[in-house]
Amino acid sequence: AADDYDSLLSALDERGAELDHVLFVWPLHAGSETAPPDAQVRALLLLVRAIARSGRTIGLTVVTQGGIDATGMEDLDIAQAMAGGALQVIGQEYPQLSCRHIDVDAAQAAKPTLLAKRLREELSGAGAQVALRGVHRWLPETERFDEARPAAGPVLRQNGVYVVIGNTADGVGKTWVAGLSGVPGV
Repeated sequence: AADDYDSLLSALDERGAELDHVLFVWPLHAGSETAPPDAQVRALLLLVRAIARSGRTIGLTVVTQGGIDATGMEDLDIAQAMAGGALQVIGQEYPQLSCRHIDVDAAQAAKPTLLAKRLREELSGAGAQVALRGVHRWLPETERFDEARPAAGPVLRQNGVYVVIGNTADGVGKTWVAGLSGVPGV
């Protein structure tokens, strides 16, 4: 509950403890069938709001299992992925929080002592998002989009028939229709 996080932060203040970083690992194991899929995200948001109310500037690391598709071979967990997605927005909405997302695989989560060591090492690492798979450390990669460069791939057929499914009155659907209708011969 929100009061629990407020009480925790107040207790730290009373003891004169300077909070530098929060490691959010609740629940670390994926596939908890007793909790609703959004329980972890709700708990995370309650924590973030309590930190924001306290006026602190701190680091927040969320640890998930099965929340990042790094190799294409993982069993992904929707609740864990939701927490990672929420963290990306939290970092934008609350600039006083320095946010990181660390995702571990099931083999690492099954060995708590080794996982604790790996997390301790990773907390001093770089990157807003990292997936730990065995001995490997995966980071996302981005590539600059050059509008001037023609896109590779299939060319639109002249007088071809194209179907755009979805909301064509707003958003991406409208953009696609406008783009297709502006191509000569399509």
